[in-house]
Amino acid sequence: LKLEIINKKTFHEWIYPSLISILFFLFNMIWVSFNYFYFPKKPHTLNQYLEDFSILSHTNKVLGFTSLQLLAFVYFAYVVASIYQLAYGTKYKRFPKCLDFWLKSRKQFGLWAFFFATFHAIATIYVVNPLYLKGWFRSMSNSASTGIMTINGELNLLTGIVAYLLLVIVALTSINSIGNSLNFSEWRFVQSELGLSALAVAVVHDILMYIRIWNERNEMNYD
Repeated sequence: LKLEIINKKTFHEWIYPSLISILFFLFNMIWVSFNYFYFPKKPHTLNQYLEDFSILSHTNKVLGFTSLQLLAFVYFAYVVASIYQLAYGTKYKRFPKCLDFWLKSRKQFGLWAFFFATFHAIATIYVVNPLYLKGWFRSMSNSASTGIMTINGELNLLTGIVAYLLLVIVALTSINSIGNSLNFSEWRFVQSELGLSALAVAVVHDILMYIRIWNERNEMNYD
């Protein structure tokens, strides 16, 4: 009877991971609004807030943060499970329900991370220009930017591309036909080594962005 009920459900394993992923997105939407537009500029009116606001650029930041956090969320489950097993000195003790759900939902969270990363990559194609990302391009004067990217901008773009390509390979192994064609050693290499490599490169991508923002805010405060 349970098997019949499960077969009648539509994506029943995706409901809670999808809700949690959307909550990550909404949290980042609010956090980015305050951290990038409200706190640095401290606007007194809505018009002042919207003066330099861009929906596409704003959403692009949110997509990048959400993808990185969800990918870290996937691999952090390994860490929590390992600590739990070490604390009890055995790998045979049953995990708590929340941790068991977390471990079983890693595929869904990983694919949501890939979805947001893909959206982020597409949006970046449109915003990588001097009008949207002035800090990524060399300035000829205080009001103009050339089409030549700075070292930080080039490294930002390069690390983002590498992280996304690695994530594509990891996501492809989630397809049953591809995953079943790999032996356990190959599947583990892709899911663990390449997945963690994608996360590490994505973290570097994020750090480079913060370095640029930090320098821009210091210059503003200096002026």
